[in-house]
Amino acid sequence: MPMEKVINASSVATYTTSGTIAAFGAITLTEWVLIIGIVISVLTFVVNLVYQQRRYRLEAEYKALLREELLRKLEADGPKNT
Repeated sequence: MPMEKVINASSVATYTTSGTIAAFGAITLTEWVLIIGIVISVLTFVVNLVYQQRRYRLEAEYKALLREELLRKLEADGPKNT
């Protein structure tokens, strides 16, 4: 019984490897370059999107802190007679 499992696992591994190699062989080098270029472009877009959102959030927090600091300073100075 254990020998049958080993043979079955070996058969599955062989067919999986063969299928994978056949799939990769069906695509030309030009098509691989195209696919890799598209994947890199999409990843670049996603990374830029994430960092831009972080930057906008940090800028908004910074502006809110500056506004609060200015309001505290104005309240501490009090009204001025001119």
